[in-house]
Amino acid sequence: DKNISIEPTYIANTNTSYKVEHYKQKVTLDGYDLAETDNLTGTTDTKVTPNVKTYTGFDSPVPTEITIKGDGTTVVTYNYTRKSYTFTLNDSEDVISSHQSGSYPYETEITITAKDKEGYTFVGWSNGDTNQTTTISLTDNIEINPVYSSNTDTAYKVIHKQMNIDGEGYTTYETEILYGTTGSKVTPSVKTYKGFTSPEPEEITITGDGKTSVTYNYTRNKYDFAVSDRTYIDEDNSTKNGK
Repeated sequence: DKNISIEPTYIANTNTSYKVEHYKQKVTLDGYDLAETDNLTGTTDTKVTPNVKTYTGFDSPVPTEITIKGDGTTVVTYNYTRKSYTFTLNDSEDVISSHQSGSYPYETEITITAKDKEGYTFVGWSNGDTNQTTTISLTDNIEINPVYSSNTDTAYKVIHKQMNIDGEGYTTYETEILYGTTGSKVTPSVKTYKGFTSPEPEEITITGDGKTSVTYNYTRNKYDFAVSDRTYIDEDNSTKNGK
């Protein structure tokens, strides 16, 4: 008999399982959620570099080289980070917003409400949305502002005052309530009163709160008064010659 040396021979399986897990970053940026799993097979103990995926709004990681273990437990994890986009809110004083202007992660939800404005009617948003309260999912850079139309029936006052007979101060003689378009300039007409000199017309801007007013002061005219023969006039109780 002869001595015999023997050893087992193995060949690598070509169908050994391994996994590629794709995780998307949470919108809150405090971790990742599993988005997709690729169940793949390959040859035991060989090196492979699984492909990464492309997700809208996310930056893909760099592909990683791994070695396929024979027990089928090999897992490679790819983390996809969210891109950031800019939210720009114009005319912010007219808006209640859940977020200020700034940079936020992809798919951040921003709620905006257009305030009511005196003298104006809300028409919509610059992006075409007509809801006074709306929620935006940030999927790109966005610049937005509320759009208002000017009311055409905004009230304003024209106050006409006449000089007091003693020449000291003025007293309201007449008040007109007129209507016009918010934000527009108007020049209300002055009136003609017998015995008074009319002021120059003034240009005013109609404000939306309906509190716009213009006051016109009319000065009292003076006329000559004279008694040619004052011989028999009681001077103590009579008007002197003059204006």
